[in-house]
Amino acid sequence: VTLAIRLRIDAERASVEAAVLRETLTEPSGASDPSAVLDQIARLYSFTRLTLRDSDGSAVASWFAGGESDAPDPAVAPRLDAALVDGFRIQGWGPAVIGEDRRGFNSLALAAVRSHQSRRISQVASRAGQLEATDRARSALLAAVGHDLRTPLAAISISAAALQVDGGIDEADRAALVGTISASARRLEELIANLLDMSRLEAGQLIANLGPVSVDGAAASAAVSFPSDRIQLRIDDDLPLVQADAGLLERVLANLMSNAVRHSPALTPVICAATLVGDRVEVAVVDRGPGLPSDRLANPFEPFAASGEAGGTGLGLGLAIAKGFCDVMAATLVALPTPRGGLTMVVGLPVAK
Repeated sequence: VTLAIRLRIDAERASVEAAVLRETLTEPSGASDPSAVLDQIARLYSFTRLTLRDSDGSAVASWFAGGESDAPDPAVAPRLDAALVDGFRIQGWGPAVIGEDRRGFNSLALAAVRSHQSRRISQVASRAGQLEATDRARSALLAAVGHDLRTPLAAISISAAALQVDGGIDEADRAALVGTISASARRLEELIANLLDMSRLEAGQLIANLGPVSVDGAAASAAVSFPSDRIQLRIDDDLPLVQADAGLLERVLANLMSNAVRHSPALTPVICAATLVGDRVEVAVVDRGPGLPSDRLANPFEPFAASGEAGGTGLGLGLAIAKGFCDVMAATLVALPTPRGGLTMVVGLPVAK
């Protein structure tokens, strides 16, 4: 009878060990938690505390029964201190009910080591992916800046040199050169402001001061910097105030208008329309330009995506910044194809309470 009971206990323990190993080893790479494996070991073998240490002696995972206030005194010598692979060791406090056959325990301890190593590899791979993405963004930024900032600088230099020539320039040409300098300077200011805004968004340093804002006032302020024949405002009467940051909303609409004007035909105005839809006000900026290809339309807010494209101008930051500002204000921004060609950007703003 004693032998039968002992065999049954060994069989049950072997079954539990197999189940724990199967659960641990079938976890996706980087998903298993070494502390969870230690928890399984402790519950199976009645430990009160377990610690997994690396080759430097640093604790990389631990488990103990109860809360933080009930943690066993680590100064007490462990009942178990076993060497594992790659310089790892496992230390255990408590009854240490393991038995003569330690193969199952050793397998679970090795599973805890592999879980820790898998998680470390996953973290390193994730960090490498982030660094690669950052490096790509930096390379794109340098390439874009090298082209897009040089163009208005070259226009300013050439126009200024032409104005310095004595005689030979009539008033019409002089006015055109002055206009080129002025437009190029504004373009430089816009590019630099976009770069600064993008850096603030990525650093998480932008805070919105939300309050009741008039949509027609924000749209009118955003349209002031464009020629009167380039923007048509179609704002519904009696629109309620929206919950937004007045300055950020104006910048969002100005960026969308600038992008739309830049890609629209010269004689086709950009339409900025606002209407109440349910409990939100939707502001649509509609252009009749070439629009976006289907692959870009799925994610139109990728920074620097416009640079280098055929016919594209600018750093490609306008839509990315507008999306970042909307996110800060808890507003929405979606891109839709304009019927009969073009792009429509729709800003969704909650009605102020």
